[in-house]
Amino acid sequence: MGLGKTIQAIAIAYFYKEEWPLLIVVPSSLRYPWTEEIEKWIPELGPEEINVIQTKTDVGRISISKVTVLGYGLLTTDAEALVDALNNQNFNIVIVDESHYMKSRNATRSKILLPIVQKAKRAILLTGTPALGRPEELFMQIEALFPQKFGTWTDYAKRYCNARIRYDKLFSISFKPHIFTVNIKLY
Repeated sequence: MGLGKTIQAIAIAYFYKEEWPLLIVVPSSLRYPWTEEIEKWIPELGPEEINVIQTKTDVGRISISKVTVLGYGLLTTDAEALVDALNNQNFNIVIVDESHYMKSRNATRSKILLPIVQKAKRAILLTGTPALGRPEELFMQIEALFPQKFGTWTDYAKRYCNARIRYDKLFSISFKPHIFTVNIKLY
């Protein structure tokens, strides 16, 4: 906090303004502070050119706005209209603030965001805490920026998380240094 990540991301996005539209994904409580910072640092943008998504059905201005600001909280399984509108819009620049929110590969928000970030010509992931506790929390962020650079999830887990598969009467996968075990009985 306080290192200037927001202003740096805005400056980078502004440098590539000819490639916009720009999507900014933030924790819901930061939608308006981000909007204020954009208005402060890019005064040439009019309020009608910045679209702050309020609800899962608030999709009307996505296709015509230069900047769309979206909170993570709206990225849920029942947000079909929003997800469709986001996927149909070609966001060439994407900023993901607090990108560690994408840590879980099974979370709906991660599944929705991953292809949008990967499709963008330029993506900026901001976080002061890229991994909260385990190396597997980095996988989705790396995958967003460099698809398949570290192989599949299983390849990554084996190499960086010390994952092991053991066969006996139970099927077992263990992740260390923090213990995560799945046991499935084989008949």
